[in-house]
Amino acid sequence: MKCPDFTEAACAELPVDLFFPDSREQEEKQKQMIYKVCANCPIFKSCLEYSLNVKVDGIWAGTTAQDRRVIRAKRGIKATPIYPIHEVFMSQTDEAKHKRKIRAAKSAETQKRNRQNA
Repeated sequence: MKCPDFTEAACAELPVDLFFPDSREQEEKQKQMIYKVCANCPIFKSCLEYSLNVKVDGIWAGTTAQDRRVIRAKRGIKATPIYPIHEVFMSQTDEAKHKRKIRAAKSAETQKRNRQNA
């Protein structure tokens, strides 16, 4: 899913840190203020849909991560991680290759010792 174009968003001029609060208390206060901005935003629907379908942090379309979990559960939506799946696959593949090299090296050492002891 493509991220919405924020150039026309009602929040475009607001500081980004407003959308990423440091605490629950701060999140609740900022959420109320941000929701008032979001309520009349021309991209509200696309922002909300994006945040429901892609796992994002912060406040999106006036919703917190917890709000979005509840909405997803009601709608039966399974959010996709924001990072591309192929990056996860590649990192796991690289880790697996590294583990295989370690096992091969250990096996070679064991075989060498067994030959020396024979």
